[in-house]
Amino acid sequence: MHGRRIVARHRGVGAAARALALLAAVSLAAAPPPAGGASASPPPTERVAFASLDWSVPGTVPGRMYRPDGPGPFPAVVLLHGCDGIGAFNLAWASWFRDAGYVALVVDSLAARHTATGICIPDHPSPRQQALDGYGALQYLRTRGEVAAPRIAVIG
Repeated sequence: MHGRRIVARHRGVGAAARALALLAAVSLAAAPPPAGGASASPPPTERVAFASLDWSVPGTVPGRMYRPDGPGPFPAVVLLHGCDGIGAFNLAWASWFRDAGYVALVVDSLAARHTATGICIPDHPSPRQQALDGYGALQYLRTRGEVAAPRIAVIG
């Protein structure tokens, strides 16, 4: 009997996570990122590194931060990649968020664990590990003066 309640709770959590992911996808689909070549020059980025909350990470997690012009403070978005690593899709979203007035931090969970990119294999970071990297990015962004600390979201 107890095991059935645990399974039922687990299914409920999965349904809630799927609903949240669907809501994020729908809201972002309403304003797609610009097509390639829409800007005359590549977006300015800053390479950053921060601690993950996953204690198994040997060192820091690298990331690319996209900042809008001006002093801020700006709302921010942490962008997490899929199992195949950071691709043009992630960078297009970071540019789109920057152009919309957000600081965007693209987290590289694969590089932090010295894992190859390009394919999804079992030794890639788990969703839990990537979430812990996202929490590390959140803590890092809260230390940045140009970021409005109470206005940070995550996507990925």
